[in-house]
Amino acid sequence: MIGGEWKLVLHQTRFLQPPLVAVGSDIRETRPIFRTGDARCIPTGGSHSRLWHWNESRLVAGPWKQVTPPKKKSNPKPQASSSGGFRTPSGNIFCNYAFGYVSDTPVPFLYCGIKSGIKPPAPRKAPGCTRALWPSIRRTGGAVWVGSTCPGHDEPQGPVADLARTVLRYGKSWSWNGMRCTSAFAGLTCRNQDGHGFFMSTARTRLF
Repeated sequence: MIGGEWKLVLHQTRFLQPPLVAVGSDIRETRPIFRTGDARCIPTGGSHSRLWHWNESRLVAGPWKQVTPPKKKSNPKPQASSSGGFRTPSGNIFCNYAFGYVSDTPVPFLYCGIKSGIKPPAPRKAPGCTRALWPSIRRTGGAVWVGSTCPGHDEPQGPVADLARTVLRYGKSWSWNGMRCTSAFAGLTCRNQDGHGFFMSTARTRLF
């Protein structure tokens, strides 16, 4: 507090985290609400906020109050079992699949990482951003690059190798919600209902 008023001295953009707001002599903190079964980056419980008050010696937090309502359950939330992962026998390529939400509608998606790195290097989201890290597909539509981090933004959550417990043996295929991946000695090929997808290997990764 400077001169009896709160002044913002450091701004950091946080994933899913609205900024702190001064309300008179108090500070309002707002956070998303995660319900049981929500994906790490997809809260469905709306948001709540609380006021922090300076009592001349320390900040004291008030009670949380609901700000935005939870998402309606007209479209049933996918069960926790509707997500998981798999990896190639070498363990170099690993993929996670789950549901995201678009306008309250659950949308299945898949993305994969490769420990040896994307070759050739993937594109950037914009000038000054890091290069993308993972190819991704949904049930329909084109394959896309994700994982490019821009200045002032937190690093996005990508596929987690520890969640890819199932081994997709060479010559075998995996399918889920209109997406299909086939493992081979040459690499991993994944495609969706529209025929779009990607190929990954130690030598090359490409979208098609």
